[in-house]
Amino acid sequence: MTRWPGAWVVAVAVAALMVVPAAAESAGPRGQDPAPAPSAAPSSSGAAGQSGQAGDRLRLFLLTFGPGAAVWERFGHNALWIHDPVAGTDVAYHYGLFDMSERGFITRFLRGRMFYSMGDANAVRLLDAYRRAGRDATIQELRLTDGEIREMEAFLEWNLLPENRGYRYDYFRDNCSTRVRDVLDDALGGALSETLRARPTDITFRSEALSLTAEDVLLTAGMDVGLGPLADRDITRWELAFIPMRLRDDLRDVTVERDGVRVPLVSMERGLPARGGGDEAPGIREERIGVRVLWMTLVGLLLAALVAGLGWLASRPAGAGGRKAGRGGLAVAGALWGLVAGVLGLVLLALWLLTDHEFAHRNENLLQANPLALALVALVPLAVTGRATRAAVAVAGALLGLSLLGLALHPLPVTPQANLGVIGLALPVHLAVFWALWRQRPG
Repeated sequence: MTRWPGAWVVAVAVAALMVVPAAAESAGPRGQDPAPAPSAAPSSSGAAGQSGQAGDRLRLFLLTFGPGAAVWERFGHNALWIHDPVAGTDVAYHYGLFDMSERGFITRFLRGRMFYSMGDANAVRLLDAYRRAGRDATIQELRLTDGEIREMEAFLEWNLLPENRGYRYDYFRDNCSTRVRDVLDDALGGALSETLRARPTDITFRSEALSLTAEDVLLTAGMDVGLGPLADRDITRWELAFIPMRLRDDLRDVTVERDGVRVPLVSMERGLPARGGGDEAPGIREERIGVRVLWMTLVGLLLAALVAGLGWLASRPAGAGGRKAGRGGLAVAGALWGLVAGVLGLVLLALWLLTDHEFAHRNENLLQANPLALALVALVPLAVTGRATRAAVAVAGALLGLSLLGLALHPLPVTPQANLGVIGLALPVHLAVFWALWRQRPG
């Protein structure tokens, strides 16, 4: 059975929730590695010497892998590496594994009932596989005692059993990185959660996710439209650890007590660049909400200008130049807008009422893209020929009213959804369609 290491599979997209399969490189078996890469394998000197403990002790490393080129790789990945010099093993435990060929996977994914699993691999081979796939890596050695590592290892081996390895996956709250975070927190007696929960941010689930997908325009647009208000509250550093790179960065500021002294949890850190041969990952850029809103509003205004121009031409007197072209263009443009807005509305409504995708529930974008718009597919072509004009104007007016309601609700604290860009795109078009149909009335 092929396993697909995915950090955070989210495609709450416009038409469907689908994941595109891609070839994953085997990370290799667990256990001993006959020829570990000298640049990656731990040694009895170096990092061990920095922590001031014996060279034959157990050692724990957090592996963090940067974003990859595939959709589900954009959010990074991580693993816990336990080095046992006595047994001669280097086992990496990681979560967020899924198998798209598994029976019923797509159906469960569409319904928001994803069951993922954990797995293990030889740490050196896993590290090498990710680097050869074009992804950079960071190794952090963590100051845990032998007893804490043994206890963690016992839990991970129990968790690895076939009857225990599966879990209910959640994009933001229970993914590959949050599982690693929780295992570390348990081993540290809650010290990690105590530190990170006390650190608020001005980051939301939406802003963090869109920052990591900003180079993929369609994916970003689909996520932005599909995410509801639950994704728009400020989160703590603890919650932000759903991104492996954020967890890696925050561990640098965590301290633990060792021999009565507070010392940094991270005793050694080393970055390893990606190796050639893999697809280069798209760049990561900060999500700038203002710029996104501006561009979406400009697109909405351009579309509205097109529809309004066609409506003006279509309403010219019989025999006037451009009237025929305007009527045909308005019929096509109005019907196409109704189809896109209506189908998108059906998807958003289905995500809310028929699935467990909780972060897509109560989506205010339903006020901008509503299933009622599907009526325009038939009514706009009829209206430009002088039939069903009243019905077309009524439907377009209702859609405009819903869009205006969304704009009025936006600044209210009871509906904190960051969808001003969607409003900026949809509202001008709804207004233009209503105005164009209003001009088609007889007389």
